[in-house]
Amino acid sequence: MRQKLMLITGGAFVLLAVSVYGLRALLSGDHEPTIAELVDTANNASERGERERAAVELGNRGPEALPHLRTLAQQSDSDEVRAAALYGLGMQWDFDSMDVLLNAMEDESPVVRSRAAGAVARMLSRDRRFQAHGPETDRAMIVGFYRTDWEQLREAPYFEEYQTEVQKVE
Repeated sequence: MRQKLMLITGGAFVLLAVSVYGLRALLSGDHEPTIAELVDTANNASERGERERAAVELGNRGPEALPHLRTLAQQSDSDEVRAAALYGLGMQWDFDSMDVLLNAMEDESPVVRSRAAGAVARMLSRDRRFQAHGPETDRAMIVGFYRTDWEQLREAPYFEEYQTEVQKVE
């Protein structure tokens, strides 16, 4: 009977230790958050830095995260979150987001404009020296040039091959 009690007590202790360790890992952030958790954090965390970190991490999650990055880039009330989402779209070579990126180059925030311009220049392999703090007329002219570049690339017979090749570089 004593051995049985010790076995039960030992098993309960192991179960308790595993539960406490698992709970501590969850509370300390040792688990990898899901895409849904990252989106929720990027939208709702009380700390600005936490929201931005969630958007950055979302940018590292691959194609499944792209629709969420597009939404954050367009709808977040945080400049930092919008900028991080745009950066993620550019790093993933998401050509389906080119219109989002081009529109973001006209955002009210210089940080957002700068991140969008960096992504566009990278994806189109063309640096037109966009100045996020420059005069609005200069910025509009360069955005117009990039829109033309994008239209030409999208219609080019080699566009699909280009997309494949630039993604291999990473």
